[in-house]
Amino acid sequence: MQNKKIMFFHSDAMSKSSGEERVITLYANYFTDQGHKVTIAHLGKKNNCFFKLNSSIKLIQIPRSRILLAYKFIIAVIKYKPDIIIAIDPLANRYAALAKYALKQVIVVGMEHFYASHFANNRFGRGFQFFKKYFYSRLDSLVVLTQESADWLNANTHLTNNVVIANPLVYPLPIISNSLMPNQFIQNNSKTLLAVGRLEQQKGFDLLIDMFATITNKYNNWQLIILGEGTQRHDLEQQIAKLGLQQRVLMLGAVGNLHHWYSAADVFVFSSRFEGLPCVLLEAMAYGLPVVSFACKTGPAEIIEHGVNGLLVPVGNTTAFTQELSRLIEDKKLRQQLATKAVEVRKKYSMEIIYSQWLQLFTKLAKKL
Repeated sequence: MQNKKIMFFHSDAMSKSSGEERVITLYANYFTDQGHKVTIAHLGKKNNCFFKLNSSIKLIQIPRSRILLAYKFIIAVIKYKPDIIIAIDPLANRYAALAKYALKQVIVVGMEHFYASHFANNRFGRGFQFFKKYFYSRLDSLVVLTQESADWLNANTHLTNNVVIANPLVYPLPIISNSLMPNQFIQNNSKTLLAVGRLEQQKGFDLLIDMFATITNKYNNWQLIILGEGTQRHDLEQQIAKLGLQQRVLMLGAVGNLHHWYSAADVFVFSSRFEGLPCVLLEAMAYGLPVVSFACKTGPAEIIEHGVNGLLVPVGNTTAFTQELSRLIEDKKLRQQLATKAVEVRKKYSMEIIYSQWLQLFTKLAKKL
């Protein structure tokens, strides 16, 4: 496929450090390296990006407006004349689907990063489910991260254009600003459990801290380090203080050198209540970390083969999680066995393979215009 003008559309700020912003940056940089001209339209208050972008990529800040957003988005599209639009999240999908009525010669692709049914039963989610059911079919295609999500959408909406394309994995990770070195916080005689993610209810760090509290006396040379930032910081800090774990559980904020932390840790723990296809789980495995993960919807069960390249536990089962974590802490040979198989994700989720899947999709959709 010849080089194209590609616009990513994100309904949040690119200045954040969460998984969606990271994936957009990975795609934007790689597509640019392949010769495509890339722009990123976003609704952030600040027109900057947390992750490093290729200097040729243009950030477009679209003011938030529920009533006029679709119109403003269409104006931006007309100005920059993309051949392909990739909407990154449900709100962006919503307006991209509406805009498709006026952008008939532009390929418009939506993306769902979470298990599609997760928000189906709350008031906010029911509105999106209605929109998915009756308007998402305006999109030329909807990319989902797992087969489980595709199956749910096929069964519960009018969509017939779902395509499964996983998030790409970049290995080794680039090092950006806001770096903290592990040797400042990990003592020579200590072992480290590492967790990475936004400090939000979704990520289950409250569960993880409680689970760790039950084994701290038994494994007194192990510490838990959590990297990330979010709205639950205060609550989690209070929880840590109440348990008397200030010296054993460290929350160090968002860092730009995860490469060093994955390399320095001993075990990766993943406690999310729900996901799409978690980048940090793939990254930890790519760095050869043995992992213990809840089998939340969706992603971990499609990445991990229990007992082969990681350990899976039923979502929310904290007793089982603690038991499997204890087994991993006590069995160095098991840690090594899991780590040896974990690194195979480097090939399966490589950017080269994922990019080829996107090219196949673009070529297929271009024939239908």
